[in-house]
Amino acid sequence: MQDRIIQKLRQLSNRSKPHRERGQSMVEMALAFPILLLIMAGTLEVGKYFNDYLTILDATREAARYAADGDLILALEPSQKCDDNFYHQAACLAKQNIYGISFNELTDDVVVSAFSVDATGNVVARFPQTCPPHGPSYLPNNCDGLVTSDDQGWSYCAHITKNGCQAAASRFSTEAVEAMLANSPDSPATGLVIVEIYRHHHQFLGLVPPGMPILPQEVVMHAYTMMPLPSAAPPNSGP
Repeated sequence: MQDRIIQKLRQLSNRSKPHRERGQSMVEMALAFPILLLIMAGTLEVGKYFNDYLTILDATREAARYAADGDLILALEPSQKCDDNFYHQAACLAKQNIYGISFNELTDDVVVSAFSVDATGNVVARFPQTCPPHGPSYLPNNCDGLVTSDDQGWSYCAHITKNGCQAAASRFSTEAVEAMLANSPDSPATGLVIVEIYRHHHQFLGLVPPGMPILPQEVVMHAYTMMPLPSAAPPNSGP
């Protein structure tokens, strides 16, 4: 009789084991799923970030290439049309080449700067210039009343959008440009143009919780391209 009872208990124990294993698997899955979801969301967010960054980087390249053939003298024109102003031309082309992602004119910006560089690699003038009495007179009458700093650059927000937007300034000081040119000391006198895009990038899935420094809710992207600009070359710099 005792043996039958022990055998019966063993049978019941063996029958309940698969149920316990299934329950254990469900608990483990419930604990691991949020972590797996966070990893997947983070991977997608990082991929989207770099895809958007490459998009705005390509836009700065197209704009800088176009501006390299432009005439800096067009900056003297007061018109707000894209085809009547050197800086506005470059900014318009940059915006047109941002495909597939948004450009918020209230928070994002395009900054264009031009430089005249002598044969020693020194920046002899930077454009747009501040107006007299604070600004230089390198190009007569070529000043911008909205530019208050030598290193500011031309801002799409400040000149075109104007109301309610957040104007950006160039990240490249004159000293920083000269330091970059110091790597090529034997270069001839020339001109340069830099096109920069600032864009506020937000999480597109919104699954990564706030407070994580690796994947913040918002990141300010900054992409730029520098190209030669013959029209900004110093006078008498030709052969």
